[in-house]
Amino acid sequence: MWRIDGPMDWTNATHAPDIWVMDYQEFEPAADLRRYVRCIWSLRGTARAGEEADPVFPDGCPELIINFADPFRARVGDAFVEQPLTMLVGQITQPLVVGPTYAADILAIRFEPFGGAVLSDNMASITNTWRDVEPLLMERCAFQLSAVRSAASYEFRVSAIEDLVRTLIGLADDSHATV
Repeated sequence: MWRIDGPMDWTNATHAPDIWVMDYQEFEPAADLRRYVRCIWSLRGTARAGEEADPVFPDGCPELIINFADPFRARVGDAFVEQPLTMLVGQITQPLVVGPTYAADILAIRFEPFGGAVLSDNMASITNTWRDVEPLLMERCAFQLSAVRSAASYEFRVSAIEDLVRTLIGLADDSHATV
């Protein structure tokens, strides 16, 4: 069972709560990204051991998900598998059952339906599934990915992930590019 609360501070947590308390927030993308990005979202919280996984319902949008905490698990057939910490989730046409293994700290880009093409030239190949994009991001925008991971606050994380997307879609100034 999930309960949505306001922003939570988990820095001094000493045990898992009786239920999974999550803080889900959506942020409007910068004006120059709105053609490609529907929203930026975050999810933070902690799951109780043995917590049931829940379905994610189709919305027609691929997502770039960067997980800063424990991996999530997803149902594939009759089993659950761990998802990568940095992944591109394709468009889903049916509910995808996922759940945290313990702590959740995610920042994600919900692309417009065509927006995921900046990370995959064959989006059809990841319909109803995901792909680990850590190696691709390290190759194409390591500086920006590092900035997202090392940001001291969610405000800076959001700004850094916007810069990462700008790099991917070619809107970035290349002053930080590596040679």
